[in-house]
Amino acid sequence: MSLLKDIVRGAEQLGFDMRPKPNNSKADKSRWEPAFPDDDEQLFGEDGYAYYLAYGMNLNQHGMSIRCPAAEPVGGSGVVGTKLVFRGVADIARTTTMGTICPVGIWRITRECLESLDMLESYPHGYRREYVPFRKLTNFNHLPGNAIVYVMNHGRISPPPQSYVRTIAQGYEDFGLDFKWLDKAVQEAGGVR
Repeated sequence: MSLLKDIVRGAEQLGFDMRPKPNNSKADKSRWEPAFPDDDEQLFGEDGYAYYLAYGMNLNQHGMSIRCPAAEPVGGSGVVGTKLVFRGVADIARTTTMGTICPVGIWRITRECLESLDMLESYPHGYRREYVPFRKLTNFNHLPGNAIVYVMNHGRISPPPQSYVRTIAQGYEDFGLDFKWLDKAVQEAGGVR
């Protein structure tokens, strides 16, 4: 329970409203919803699959085929009101800059994939899981419900390794994403190391 309290406290310090939300149509639907470990069953549909939004090295379809062989690419999209940033590695950050998106690849994943991703992302200590409503995407916004995204818990903007950016660039090509967002994030991080 202490870990959960620490996560909630950290999210509140970042400006997230962690109070319980009413389950009705008047609830604030503009925020992402945190996904805590006991919510895993809610992530998966009746077909046993969930959706995951990749914005970093997991865009690379070859790499994902090794890490999560059961994952299926759905298509490329963007999360409105967010941007790609580098804190040594990729992260997704909210922004108020109009017209800004973080390009993402949408994956259909199994429970086993989620466990592999959790280990890769050092969940919940390195990254936390959050839900992103499909309505926040530039396309595929007709899908009901939410997708999982990993958000870094801490870190300063800093340059990523060049080889890491190449892996992400291959993922941008795999999903047909606009490279201008990747270039902008690298530039804002001070280049590559």
